[in-house]
Amino acid sequence: VVFLISVILIVILKFFDFQSLWMKNRSIAELVKGVTWKWISKASPYNKGNTADESEFQKDIEDILMKNSKLLNTTSESNQVFTDYMNEKRALNFNDRYELYKTERIENQINWYKNEVMFLKRKRGIALFLFCLLNLITISFMIYGVAKKQFCSTSELLTMASTIMAWSESRHYKEL
Repeated sequence: VVFLISVILIVILKFFDFQSLWMKNRSIAELVKGVTWKWISKASPYNKGNTADESEFQKDIEDILMKNSKLLNTTSESNQVFTDYMNEKRALNFNDRYELYKTERIENQINWYKNEVMFLKRKRGIALFLFCLLNLITISFMIYGVAKKQFCSTSELLTMASTIMAWSESRHYKEL
């Protein structure tokens, strides 16, 4: 039963490939954020003049959305590309735009990645705890089987424990 459940879960995870989907969507989001911050900061190529910059920025955003329309399950019929926030921040002087970029882009991104690392550490700790718990259950069944001079099905538990351990270790090398 446990084997069947684990096989079903593995098939579901492989079929939907959530990690790969997340990575692709994350890279699109970072690309849009990067282009948007270039526009707000008046960095190249958006430093020619407002009309030319706006049309080039809008074209770049539409290109990103069009190239990824299948993944995003959308078309590039853009709604409002420019927000009041973006226009307000772009109108700031150079020093204020620099400080804004430093705090709202760089520091924000550093904090996001720090939080993501902490989340993954907690997740790994939970997986380690479950693995240890499964091993304790396996050892308990083995001791119980030896004490009663009957051997219960510890081979399945040992196989399950070693499979979980191998699976968790192999995930480190998935991207290689």
